[in-house]
Amino acid sequence: MAAVTAAVLTGCAAQQTGAVQDTVHALYAAAAAGDGAAACALLTPEAARSLASADSGCPEEIVSLGLDGGEIESTEVWSGAAQVRLDRDTVFLTEFPQGWLVHAAGCTPRPGLPYACEVEG
Repeated sequence: MAAVTAAVLTGCAAQQTGAVQDTVHALYAAAAAGDGAAACALLTPEAARSLASADSGCPEEIVSLGLDGGEIESTEVWSGAAQVRLDRDTVFLTEFPQGWLVHAAGCTPRPGLPYACEVEG
């Protein structure tokens, strides 16, 4: 019975990891292609609002950031939260009923302090 439970949990974790990584890939692909609307649709509402300024909205801002994360190095999923480390970026995600959304991107570690992120909500 324990082996069956472990296999089910492993399968669920792999499924979650794939969905998380797909969201990160889609965010970077949309931003790189200049499709700010598609990139913003992958952000939590708070993260999208954080990019809206008096002069422009989320679609223009996210494209102007020039996000470039590189290749995925590791992915960790904990219940409804996830972290994806890329070779040039770290991304944090939250699970919503409609799927995984990015709540922080363009993040760099700061020893002893929280990450500094270009996009956060």
